[in-house]
Amino acid sequence: MKVSEDAVTTHKMDESTLRRLYLDEGLSQRQIADELGKTRSQVRKKIEKYKIPTRPSGGQWKNIKWDGSSWVTESCHSKLHTGGNGYEMWCPKVNGKIKTFYHHRLLAIAKFGVSEVKGKEVHHKSGVPWDNRKENLEIMTPSKHAAHHSRQRGNN
Repeated sequence: MKVSEDAVTTHKMDESTLRRLYLDEGLSQRQIADELGKTRSQVRKKIEKYKIPTRPSGGQWKNIKWDGSSWVTESCHSKLHTGGNGYEMWCPKVNGKIKTFYHHRLLAIAKFGVSEVKGKEVHHKSGVPWDNRKENLEIMTPSKHAAHHSRQRGNN
C-alpha cells in the first residue's frame, strides 16, 4: 500500500503527503485522489496551493521522474508524439531535461531555413495540426497568423 492507513482514514492532503505521493512515488493526481478519497480537482488545487511542480500531461511522459529541481526522463524519446492539441512533437532528453520541438517547426526549418522561421509562425494551410506535408506548411508573421485565425473564427 502506497499511502499510510492514517493518511487514508484522515484524508490528509498536507504538503508533505502530496509531495511524497506525487513527486517521490510518481502517482498521478487521479491515483492520489482515489487513494485519499478525494476528487482529482481537490488534489490539483492543493498541488497548486503548495506550488508542487506538475508533470507534463500526456501518455508519453510515463517514465518521467522528479530529480529535485526539474522533470527528467530515464530514456530518450526518439519518436514523435501527438499532444492533446493535435500537434506532433519530438521530445528528446537534452542535458538530462526534456525539450519539446514541434515537428512542423523542424520541417519548416528544413524547408525554409532557420533565419526564415525564427520569430515567425508555421501555419498549416489545411488547418489540420498533424498534416505536416511540406506543401501544407507556410511561414507567417505572428500578427498575420493571428489575423488569419481570427478571420476563420469570424472575429473580424
